[in-house]
Amino acid sequence: MLLHGVGLRSGVWAPQIEALCSRHDVVAMDMPGHGGSSLPPPDACLADYSRAVLALLDGLGIVGAHVVGHSMGALVALDFALDHPDRVLGLVAMNAVFCRTPEQTRAVMARVGSTDEAASPRDWSGTIERWFGHPVPGALRDAAARVRDLLHGIDPVGYARTYRLFATSDAAHSQKPRRVFAVMARDGQLMRQSRPGLVVTSVPKCQSEKRGFSMHCIFMRRYRSLIAE
Repeated sequence: MLLHGVGLRSGVWAPQIEALCSRHDVVAMDMPGHGGSSLPPPDACLADYSRAVLALLDGLGIVGAHVVGHSMGALVALDFALDHPDRVLGLVAMNAVFCRTPEQTRAVMARVGSTDEAASPRDWSGTIERWFGHPVPGALRDAAARVRDLLHGIDPVGYARTYRLFATSDAAHSQKPRRVFAVMARDGQLMRQSRPGLVVTSVPKCQSEKRGFSMHCIFMRRYRSLIAE
């Protein structure tokens, strides 16, 4: 089960689907408010998103799955694993956010203030720069262009509601460690958003694995072989 981040949709996982489908049944869902899925409620919480994962698994008759989430999808994956541990065979949380610093909180809340449910933002340059770096490395230009196209096609209401939740849910799991799981994160500039060391200290026997990738959407290229392992 593959869960994408804010502003994207299931198709962003195409390289991973190609790498995995020869050995696994692969399901990639559009999270609420994205792609073909219905909007989340105005006061959405993480449980609304993890319930959507549960409903999809139930609808497909899937008893258990390895759950892979990126960014907001990682928060949803963690929430699902904590609330439905019997349905999770394995968990990969890539670029998950956990207990932002005050400086990071101010920055993300400023971005929340710039979102508008009435209209989609027209300039995604700042987002692309945060996710891929500036300038975008040559090897990632095609991936960055694909993400930009996805962002231009978002539902502004779904994006605004989901981003608001993403911005305010970084500590959602800090008080309810129930099950051992692994967290995959990245090293480098944007690693400070994830703070995997805090996850490790909060969850008994939790294993955090760092990789030397510094860009938020590096999974679109480098994580293909990693997940296939």
